[in-house]
Amino acid sequence: MNTLLFGFLLAYFLACSLSITAQQVCAGSLGEPVVNINFDDGMALPFTETTYRRKDITGPNQSPIDGEYSIVNTTRNTPRNWGWLNFDGDRLGDGYFMLVNADYPPGIFYTKRVTNLCPNTSYTFFAWVLNVFGSGPFGIDPKITFIIQTPEGEVLDSASTPSIPEGGVKDWKPYSIFFRTRPNVSDVVLVMKNNAGGGIGNDFALDDITFQPCGPIIESGITAIGTTEATMCAGETQRFLLKANISGYDSPKYQWQVNKNNSEWKPITEAVTSEFLYSIANAGAGDKFQFRIQVASSGNFDNELCRISSDPVQVKVLGILPRLDVPLKICGGESFTLSASAGGKIYHWRGGGVDTITGASNSLLVSNPATGDYRFDLEILSEEGCLTKDSTFVSVLENTLAAAGEDVTICEGDSVILSGSGGTEVKWTPAIGLSDPNVSNPLAKPLVTTTYTLEAGNNGACTSTDQITVKVINKPVVDAGPDRVMVIGNPIQLNAKIEGFNYDFFWGPEEGLDDTKTLHPIISAERDITLFLKAKPKESDCPQVVDSVHVRVLPALIIPNAFTPNGDGINDNWHIIPLDTYPEAIITVYNRNGRIVFRSVGYTTSWNARVDNQDLPMGTYYYTIYLKKNTKPLSGNVLIAR
Repeated sequence: MNTLLFGFLLAYFLACSLSITAQQVCAGSLGEPVVNINFDDGMALPFTETTYRRKDITGPNQSPIDGEYSIVNTTRNTPRNWGWLNFDGDRLGDGYFMLVNADYPPGIFYTKRVTNLCPNTSYTFFAWVLNVFGSGPFGIDPKITFIIQTPEGEVLDSASTPSIPEGGVKDWKPYSIFFRTRPNVSDVVLVMKNNAGGGIGNDFALDDITFQPCGPIIESGITAIGTTEATMCAGETQRFLLKANISGYDSPKYQWQVNKNNSEWKPITEAVTSEFLYSIANAGAGDKFQFRIQVASSGNFDNELCRISSDPVQVKVLGILPRLDVPLKICGGESFTLSASAGGKIYHWRGGGVDTITGASNSLLVSNPATGDYRFDLEILSEEGCLTKDSTFVSVLENTLAAAGEDVTICEGDSVILSGSGGTEVKWTPAIGLSDPNVSNPLAKPLVTTTYTLEAGNNGACTSTDQITVKVINKPVVDAGPDRVMVIGNPIQLNAKIEGFNYDFFWGPEEGLDDTKTLHPIISAERDITLFLKAKPKESDCPQVVDSVHVRVLPALIIPNAFTPNGDGINDNWHIIPLDTYPEAIITVYNRNGRIVFRSVGYTTSWNARVDNQDLPMGTYYYTIYLKKNTKPLSGNVLIAR
């Protein structure tokens, strides 16, 4: 007899419950789903599985039209005026689903070959459907026929839904078929057919298509059939008899499984009979052990997909998990609180000079413990009479008192050894200018005045801080100026400069200087001399900074203002003494009209008042002399008399 979970049956169950429960049509026990089609890969269906066209939705106001489908995880991009429900996620709220806009003519819209089923085995097929049209009673309600058939087309079972009514985004409805595979046949074909016409409505979402093996009823229990739960105290060792009654298999095989704390099902070694004695030892408070038995016929048992499973039975481990919460390191003189998980009936504390029962209070205040290492033990008696134990260790450390030392002053370029103390561990900050910031006595050589902070601690705790300032007296930058040249009798002014603050300076030696306390003294030396400009920070022992300037002193020139080139051997030439010691000197003589009548670089041969081998007439002529030694040019006039 074909079995179908119709909408009116769901309405009945919804009247009794706030949630929709898939009604199993299997009269016995179900196995794990061996097929689960949930569309969560978001990929388009192969052409072999549907004749509908795929609509790829990439933006707003897009939707499959009649005869199209989409694989989506939201309907919010569909046109607002279509009247579809707006929701995100699949039936479970976090995946994809198949969104179908049924074609105008009724017909097949989905075909799927399901492989690797177990031959000669009963299965329950499930599918979840949601009517996505939500704009009133005028839309066409979907009607779907589900068909399970062999690859050759032999129908194993089929069923049709009534009209799937409109509802809300949570009104997914499950539909199912119970069928049995043929002997030696492991593949079936699932066919879904749209029975309603296209137009306004007949739009639906499809998700979570599953196949689960169905077998005889399995009755199970702990100690006795029907006893689904047992308890034990944490830390104890206890054995539990797992029992199961199975009928309907000619030659069944069994396998008990265990699942600890909702992790995963694991086979129990040698537990291959309908009854098995299982031992639990040293389980922790709050642990939960679930047990189930899997059954299949001997020929199919090695294929886990052919097995059916009993409803789980469980063992709960009672007691209070201590979960001591305590600082492992504290500082001497500080109080601290030991605390454990709440919910116990009696808490008994021992250790560190303490032996006390705090009743139902799950905390204990320990006041002003002495320095040392302590172990604290705790026993908790639960309301069920189970005793759990735990322990912890607490180190009470000596307090620290960081001492960085007195502030110091150093000269730029010098260093000083810092002397820190106060703990087993130290750290200086900032690290700039320090040889090692993690030792008590680093070498400090900062370039500028720096305040260092010393953090002292014991084993990462009980830290304290102190500071020291290393004042750096920066040396002045001294520039005595470029070397100079002067002529005896022509004083020059020096141009020195000093960069810095709060310094004293002076020139030396004092010879020829008008003032040794100015950066721009006037010197009138009579011989070559090197002058030193010395500067040092005021009120300090920092060394002087020295720069020098060399002054070359040239002899004064004797320039005659007249000569008589008449060939008598007396004053026939213009002798300038000692101009021959200035090899770079440029001498130029002009007549009153500005014409050059004589020009010489160097003055190895004195001028004889001739130009172009012609005697110049008597008269006054004008000259310039450039000595080229950072001196001012000389100028004047000379008379030629005959």
